[in-house]
Amino acid sequence: MEKEQEGSFRGFSKPYMRLHEEEEAYARRESSIGLSRRYPPEVTLDADESQSPWGDPDVYRFFHVERFFDSLEGFLTGSLDLTGRHSERFESLLPQLSEFMQDLSVVINPTREVPCQGDNSGGHSEMNDKDVRDFRLKWKLPRLANFEYLLRRLEGVLELVRSTGCKPKLQRLCLMDLPSELLDQIFSYATLEQARLLAATCKSLHAIGVPYLFHTRDLAFGITHECLLDVYREGPEDSDQRLLDLAAENQKELLLDIKFLLSRSDIINGLQTLSIRDLWRMKTYLLDSFHPSMLGDRIYAPIYHAINDVLSVSKNLVKITVCHFVVTADWLRALSQLEALHHVNFHCASIQDEGLEADICDGRLPLCNHVKNLGITDILIDNDGEPHRETIGAGLWYTILLFPALVTLNHFGMSRSEGCWIPALAIREKSNLFFSKLRRLALTNIMWAQIPFMTEWIDESRLRTTSTCNLTHLKLQMYRSIGDDIAIPLLESLQSAPLEVLVFEGIKDGSLTLISRIAQIFPDLVGLTLIRRENHIQKKTKEATWPHQSWEYANQFNGFHRLKYFEWNFAVPFDDVTPSAMLTFEELASGSNNTDTSFKRVRGTSLCRSTSMTPRALLYLLLFAVPLSR
Repeated sequence: MEKEQEGSFRGFSKPYMRLHEEEEAYARRESSIGLSRRYPPEVTLDADESQSPWGDPDVYRFFHVERFFDSLEGFLTGSLDLTGRHSERFESLLPQLSEFMQDLSVVINPTREVPCQGDNSGGHSEMNDKDVRDFRLKWKLPRLANFEYLLRRLEGVLELVRSTGCKPKLQRLCLMDLPSELLDQIFSYATLEQARLLAATCKSLHAIGVPYLFHTRDLAFGITHECLLDVYREGPEDSDQRLLDLAAENQKELLLDIKFLLSRSDIINGLQTLSIRDLWRMKTYLLDSFHPSMLGDRIYAPIYHAINDVLSVSKNLVKITVCHFVVTADWLRALSQLEALHHVNFHCASIQDEGLEADICDGRLPLCNHVKNLGITDILIDNDGEPHRETIGAGLWYTILLFPALVTLNHFGMSRSEGCWIPALAIREKSNLFFSKLRRLALTNIMWAQIPFMTEWIDESRLRTTSTCNLTHLKLQMYRSIGDDIAIPLLESLQSAPLEVLVFEGIKDGSLTLISRIAQIFPDLVGLTLIRRENHIQKKTKEATWPHQSWEYANQFNGFHRLKYFEWNFAVPFDDVTPSAMLTFEELASGSNNTDTSFKRVRGTSLCRSTSMTPRALLYLLLFAVPLSR
């Protein structure tokens, strides 16, 4: 249908630009065929008709057909998608529509009605099997797009063509009509080649794109879906050797890019943001039995040396992101020499050398006192199926010893199991993280059993240092819930912190005591988020039943002096459309004595007797962002 780039079988990512891209991406992920992520499946022709067409491996192509008809209708009605209503696209759709109608008539015209046997009235349509197969193969039609559906959609399009005179409502606002903030965001999504082309179109876009042309660089040891498609199309025989040859070509391309970069001191001196990505490790799930570790030092050693050369001369580098590479001692030494470097982000990278961990712990590597922000995103599983050392609190956790002046630390664990560990004991004994310059800390997907060790770490750090705790923002997110006996001691250990924002996701009890203690320990909180898990099975954040009524919790908020924003996942009855619960909550939390506190219970929550009716959205504020008026 509409130019689907079927040969590349490209992946999708947000934002979804075209109609039905999100549904198509979901259908691909749920496909019953294991190879569907690698190359497109064949059109399903000989399926068992008793089986649902939704289970076919090519069912995602149904959304290609939907996009084709909806795009035509969108041009005629003036409502399309993020790709825009431009004349070139519409003119490309019309010949396809004409050809599709001709092919459909060839299949439909020879159709003959076959009467049913017996007393049943009516009959069914019978077509030439070969014509039908050829038609479906040409247009790549899944079983779900049957002829009844096609005729109905075609009739709708033709009706619009007649009523509008086939005059499309083309887009009047173009790219340059967007605000500069959105144009800057567009540049951030573009590759270097795309950014160059976009910036070359006019002076305005050039001014916006200059930072991405000269201040930003992406060094990727890359592999594309198209290359993988070509490899696997030749069959499984010798596929490993073909992948090795492809990796050698990718290595050569990257080394040439780095050689050019090193030859241009003007570009190196202007470089402020650098991304280093290993796409081979990133796309391991597409490689079947082939692992990037099979590439060996012959491929990786020159890449590591070349990247180290870039780091050594990028004196004005402000931000670096390392994706899926194994971090080495040479890289860490190079980072310590970059005095302008403030942001370091390790995305699914790792430290796998215990000797390097020992060198960091014993102080044999230079410190990076200039780094203020550290982000660690960990997948916890290596490409060979072996767990990363971060699983036991080692690996990249050691980098907090190298960055003693951190202001912001974000750790996100992508494990779907029990969660991540906090830093190992050897790190905790050397680090006074909570009594340093750290102000913002986010620990996502932390194992609940690690929280007591975190409390112990804070208490021991307090005894061995005279520094104060400067933490103002704290987020703790656990998939498995923790009780008050674990949560309250942790909060008490941070009592000296000037905390302003607290996000606690994964509490078990939901008691009045917890909120009361938070108000006593941190009376100057400005924002508070509490998310309860109803049981050990629940991991996602959603509405939950709390053990008390909402007005009972509101009484515990009198201890807060500055609280403006409160968020929780208290379940509110779906059929209640009054704002009474929210208003009562605010009044009681503010310490008002003028509230009628005679309540009636509806599905486990408390509602004030009120006859005022407002949109349901007002009541939803109670769930997501309740401002506490004073």
